[in-house]
Formats: sequence, structure tokens, C-alpha cells
Amino acid sequence: MADDVEPSAECVNDVARCDIYILILANRYGFIKDDANPDRFSVTELEYNAAVANDKSILAFFADTASTLEGDTGSKAEVEEKKKKLAAFKQKVQNSKMMHPEGFTNPYHLALQVAESLIKRFSLEAQIQSRIDYNKIYWCDREKQDSFFDKKRRDIKEPLQFYLIKCHENDMPHFFIERKKLEFEEREIKTIDLLVQPAVLEDDTDYESVEFAIKKAILKEWNKMTVFAKHKFRDEDEVTPQKAIKVLEALQEYEYLLIAWNIQSIYWKNDKLQEHISMFYKKCCDLNSIIKTTKKIFFIGMLTYTDGSPLTREQFDQRIRNIEYGNVFPEFPLIKTEDIKQWLIQNEIEDNPEDQKTIIVSSVPDKNRDAYFMSELEKPLRTILEKVYLQS
Repeated sequence: MADDVEPSAECVNDVARCDIYILILANRYGFIKDDANPDRFSVTELEYNAAVANDKSILAFFADTASTLEGDTGSKAEVEEKKKKLAAFKQKVQNSKMMHPEGFTNPYHLALQVAESLIKRFSLEAQIQSRIDYNKIYWCDREKQDSFFDKKRRDIKEPLQFYLIKCHENDMPHFFIERKKLEFEEREIKTIDLLVQPAVLEDDTDYESVEFAIKKAILKEWNKMTVFAKHKFRDEDEVTPQKAIKVLEALQEYEYLLIAWNIQSIYWKNDKLQEHISMFYKKCCDLNSIIKTTKKIFFIGMLTYTDGSPLTREQFDQRIRNIEYGNVFPEFPLIKTEDIKQWLIQNEIEDNPEDQKTIIVSSVPDKNRDAYFMSELEKPLRTILEKVYLQS
């Protein structure tokens, strides 16, 4: 693909996007670009520095000291400079203890070392991941929203309850849904959760089409669940709150059914969808007067703004402002570094203030910012859990 990006800059950008950086050093230091390179590093060393700066996994392989592989070419002065730089570069890598203990002697030997190291690396990662509780990520912030939901859940006696989340898609509201499921499990409240994505069309101007889309999405996810193997819906007409309650009562040990649906901002071309969602709420809510049960179904609507939508964020917020759908969650704010510190403490991950600071600074995506979307923090939070585990 043709572009106007300088090759050396593109190499560094590729490193920033990779998962594992493999460094191979033999007898050549390599090309040194003249522009914006005061330390006169080779492109390879610039790549390596980028890998270190981006906290990448690095696997380094050196040629055997007796190797006869080709060295640098050029004037005597250039060759001497590169020889010294190569020695310093190798020493820098060796000091980091990242290199394979044995030098390679030929391309086949190198291929064997790389394959061996990757297998060991993935095996170690698999062992680590099996011992780390990654579910702790779901507990990062969202305390206000958690308390809001628990209080409403306790105070509202009706079997059908309705909640609305308005946020950006990068707030990842489905993480909150997963958090509630895990919390219920900890409290030994057996819960079934369905996350559905109704295929609402832009030109759906009648309520029946929107209701059908919601029922179709619920049917699809419901029939995938092993727990419903003997209670599958045959068609969309069977997808009703009354039928869902009967299934919960038949299963006995399950107390809650949590149905979360998401409609993104790209579908909000007019105010009809707002009316239809409110109608869906009113129609289901009216059933509370005739359903008698101790079971509960939580309908959680997630209205998410997506970058690139035809609406601005302000226009989207204005359009969904007056939707009637029960209880509206408090705003999902950006997550601050202080919130991450509290997460480290509350989940018994790291209680030393200095270590907390070091871990956070080395893991967050942008050290010049103090607040992030959850989507920006998902991978850094995983990295923090892995670092703390390895240090322990």
C-alpha cells in the first residue's frame, strides 16, 4: 500500500501496534537516518526503543560470536562507528535480560530458537492467565451506578423492572452488566443474563417493527443458552415477560433474569425510535399488575453514542433526553487515575502508594491525561493484574 509515511517512522509505528517484538542482531548495526535522530540510532534500535517505551513483550536473538554473517559496509569511519554502536546496543539489550541464552549459528538455528521462545512465551502466558482473576477489571469505578441499581432493585417490588443507561460506546456499559452478574453470583443469587442487539432499521416507523426486532434479538440469545435447553422459544410471538417468568419459576433456583439491549446512535434519524422505546416500556410495565411472582426480570436499555454517527453527541443526548423507560442511571463518567488507585486498594491488588503510582504510570495509554474511557483501560487493567501477579 502506497503512503507518504517515512519508512523508519512506519517501522516504529508498526512496533507500537504489535503484541510481541522480535529483535534479531547479528553483525550489522543497520541504516542510520540523519533527520530527527540526534543520537544516531539505527532504525532497528529505534524500533527496540519504541518496544521498550510501549511496554511490549520483547524476544531478542543474537548471532553466535563466531558468526561469519555479513557486517556493515561503507567508509572506514562509518563501519567503525556502527561497530561501536552495535556493541553498545547489544550490551543494552543484555542488561535488560531479554535475549536468548544461546547465539544462533545459521538461519535454521534462528528459526528453531524463535519457535521455541514463542511456544514457551505462550505457555507461560496461558499459565499466568489461568491464575489471574481478570473479572476484577469489571470492578474499576462505577460505584455510583452500582449503588443506584442495588437500591432501586431492593426498593422496587414489581417483578418487571426497567433501567436506562445513556453513554458513549467507549464507556463499555456491558462491563457493568457483567459486574452485576458476578456480584449476584457472590451473593449466591442465581441470575441469567442476556445481552441482545436488536436489528432496528433506520426506516422502522411503526412500533410493531421495533417490538419485533427486540423480541427477535431476545429469542436468538435465549435459545443459545444451555439453561434454557428445555424451555426454548419457537418464535417471536412466544417471547413475552409472562413466558419468561414461567420459565424462571420452572427453573426454581434462578431468581433473576437480566436482559440488556443496546441501540447505537447511528439509528436515531428521527424521534420515532424514542416513542417506540417508551411504548415498549409502558406495554411491559402494565403487566406488573397481573404478574404475581417473587422472580424478577431487569430490562436494561443501553443507548450508546458511536463516533462517526450522523448526529453529534449533543444532538444525540437531546434526542434521547425524554425517553420514558423507568429508572435512568447516573452518567457514566471517564475513569480517572484516582479511580484506578481506589480499584487497586479495594480489590486487594496493590496497597503500597508508591507501587500504585509506578504501576499506573507504566500502564495507562497516555501519561499526559488523567481520565480515560473504559475501552482505553481494558487492556492496561489486564496488564496491571499480570504485572502484580508476576511481582508476587
